[in-house]
Amino acid sequence: MTRRQHIAARGQEGFTLMELMVVLALLSVIAALVAPQLRGFVTGRASTEECRRFAALTEYAREHAIGNAVRVALWVDEDGDSYGLRDTRTSRDIYTYQTATGLTITPFDEEGEALEEDTELVIWPDGEIDFESPASYHIDEKGTTVFVIELNENGTRYEVTTP
Repeated sequence: MTRRQHIAARGQEGFTLMELMVVLALLSVIAALVAPQLRGFVTGRASTEECRRFAALTEYAREHAIGNAVRVALWVDEDGDSYGLRDTRTSRDIYTYQTATGLTITPFDEEGEALEEDTELVIWPDGEIDFESPASYHIDEKGTTVFVIELNENGTRYEVTTP
């Protein structure tokens, strides 16, 4: 009895090489169609996470200023691709972050004008936000604003909004 006859007698059949190649070809076509949509999903998620991290840092800055009785400054570099929190007493950075690839953060004033470099969000030891601090920050992805982090109505905290 040959091997093929023996397998057939037990009722076990396998896939042919041609059948496996057809299935792999179909999976490749499906993956090629789905991949571009997934790229947009990952990019959108990066901007959402960056927004959450920046907003959380504004809250942490306030808590750190109050809890340690120090003045702190949240800074954004002139290119908008990194930001951090600085203890103004020691000029030491407490935290420094790089923005995700393709994202920039820009500070704006009350009139909606982009602010010059070296503009910082300053929080005093009592938790008050300095009146010269930016009114909002725009998180841009490839030149388009995707999130705005702006002072709330009474000027005590920053809140996330969409443009």
